[in-house]
Amino acid sequence: MEQCRNNVGGWPARKVQPPIGSKGFSYFAAKDFVMAEEAQCGVMLWDGKSKGTLQNMLNLIAAGKRTLVYFAPTQSFYVVANRDELPFWLDVRSGIATAPSGHGG
Repeated sequence: MEQCRNNVGGWPARKVQPPIGSKGFSYFAAKDFVMAEEAQCGVMLWDGKSKGTLQNMLNLIAAGKRTLVYFAPTQSFYVVANRDELPFWLDVRSGIATAPSGHGG
């Protein structure tokens, strides 16, 4: 089994086989999709730029799961439970985050 990324807690892990020939974003996206399906909730540390972290948030929301997001540009935490809560700080179509005002904290 390959080494898990970012498993600082040594939590139980299992191998998820991505599609043959997948590389880069699609390689990790396949694994992240399974993680979102099996998770009860999510915690994201986001710089406002990573498309992978954004996709993980959207996967969790689509699965009906809440996500705690630490938004580095404002050094604030936000709880996101559905897509309706995203537009106040994120243009999902472009993947561009803007500093929220009056939310989080």
